[in-house]
Amino acid sequence: MSIERDLKNIHALAKESELLWPNSLKEGLQIHWHKTIDDDKNGLISMLGVLLWQDSINNKNITLDNVYYLSVAELYFWTAANLEDDLSDNPNAPRNYLPLLSACRDLAWHYINKTLLNYNNINLPLITSLLLNNHAGNFQELSADKHIPNEAVAAASKSIFLLIGPILLTNICQWTKAEQIKLFIAGKYFLAAKQLADDVYDYKEDWNANKRTFAHYGLNKLPNKQELPAYYRKQAENILSLCQKSKQELKKITALKKRDCFTYFLKPLELSCLKALTKISVKP
Repeated sequence: MSIERDLKNIHALAKESELLWPNSLKEGLQIHWHKTIDDDKNGLISMLGVLLWQDSINNKNITLDNVYYLSVAELYFWTAANLEDDLSDNPNAPRNYLPLLSACRDLAWHYINKTLLNYNNINLPLITSLLLNNHAGNFQELSADKHIPNEAVAAASKSIFLLIGPILLTNICQWTKAEQIKLFIAGKYFLAAKQLADDVYDYKEDWNANKRTFAHYGLNKLPNKQELPAYYRKQAENILSLCQKSKQELKKITALKKRDCFTYFLKPLELSCLKALTKISVKP
């Protein structure tokens, strides 16, 4: 089945999920939810579990329909994360974002549970750990006054919820603990690359807002015009290195066939970095 067909099915299920919304939430939630669906137009949020399922050697324990449930859960987690970012970054963000955020997390768990009800031996403590690490990452960012992280992979904690569906799939497909750890490590490298790319895009605004990320590592001040090429070159090289480490870790997983289920997500990051490096190299 093509990515386009899978994505169409996921978004149809996501649209159907709106029937669960209480009327009092609909007007407030739909603008944030529909933005998530727009952000997912290429499946860069929802398709990770599907591509992992397709590449898994032993995937008969779980149907594709149940994988779609996990994809919709990721879309709700993503919407909740965006609402949380708005509340964190904007002191004037509406207070009614709080119940919308909670509703999105509850809806995410609703779809996770629709899958879990059909299976046994799920490592729920691990899923709880992923979520707590997500919250811990956000807490650290908000609590540390101008603290610049010294490890790029730490950036993965902000979006670690995107690994919940994939890790649940590995449980259901009865991967060994060692194989699950390899997937987790590969996923963290991928998410760190993705987060670093986002942070580099906002590095100036974040610095001026006294918010520090790994995109500021090694900086005592914002780079001037002459220093910018070297800054962007270093960041592009860091992102490419994280992408490569993710692919290398994935190649170690014997529970997968082609071992390339992250390639769809890593390729846009790599192409963007290579394009940036090319532009830098041709400038006088």
